[in-house]
Amino acid sequence: MKFNNNLIIIEGCDKTGKSTLALEYINEGYECFHFGEPRPEEDTYRTYMTFLNSLDPEKKYVLDRFHLGEIVYGKIYRNGEGLTKEQFRNINLKIAKFNHMLVLCEQPIDIIEKKFEENEEDYAQIEDIRKILKFFSLAWDQTPLNKVVYNYNNAGLTFPPIYCQPEFVHLESVGRFEAEYMFIGDKGNIKGKYADLHQAFDFGVSSKYLFSLIKKLEINLDNIYITNAYKTTGDNRKTLSKEVEIIQPKYIIVMGQKAKLITDNIYAPHSKKIHIPHPAYLNRFPTSFTNFDINKLKYDLRR
Repeated sequence: MKFNNNLIIIEGCDKTGKSTLALEYINEGYECFHFGEPRPEEDTYRTYMTFLNSLDPEKKYVLDRFHLGEIVYGKIYRNGEGLTKEQFRNINLKIAKFNHMLVLCEQPIDIIEKKFEENEEDYAQIEDIRKILKFFSLAWDQTPLNKVVYNYNNAGLTFPPIYCQPEFVHLESVGRFEAEYMFIGDKGNIKGKYADLHQAFDFGVSSKYLFSLIKKLEINLDNIYITNAYKTTGDNRKTLSKEVEIIQPKYIIVMGQKAKLITDNIYAPHSKKIHIPHPAYLNRFPTSFTNFDINKLKYDLRR
């Protein structure tokens, strides 16, 4: 298994092959760093953030265990999580800025137990294996980064959907961190929240028009991020500015005049803003939808 990402982070329970996989990347010219049990009184959050800030985004690194391992082993062996939810979130945001891949190594539990017995593991205990695997699974599900599961037993790869956890950026937003297309409406959908852009949705006429438009524009659902200008909590402009800073989309499609009032003053030097009528307007006045030039919008989104 090989990825060409600049930052490879290998996680998983002990005896699942993390170091073996890291060695493959070392042989490919990657610089390797191992993160084990923190020293007493060590500020692990500061250690992780300082390390990430020191990396050259043009060079290649492989990390043998990182922040997921700290969440798991801190919970089991150090009377609670080594990182708070806010710290975990900030580390993920920092990692998301890199060309990264998070790899979770897995093996059948009987093989892991056998290796524990053969190698006399001195940190993790054999009786804790099931608990460790459970906590890694939970932490993995809560990590909205590029990620892949690697099972050494069958050399199989499993790519999970890469979506932001709702609380990770904003409760009323959904999409992918590396999305090139950010769609901004005026306010959140009152009929429900988008949990997964690939699931069936029934959130009213505006949503149907929006997804119909996305389909006509031939944009992959894995390449979009949907949010709104008017938030239920916090300052509208500050919150939206933070979202734009995190996602850094190539295109920002602003839907409707109300959303335009907020986004006109949003600083987005790396993004091209395109204003289109709100889906509700297009639904209310069908002739407007007829006159709406889909081909021109397609052209604007490709150049």
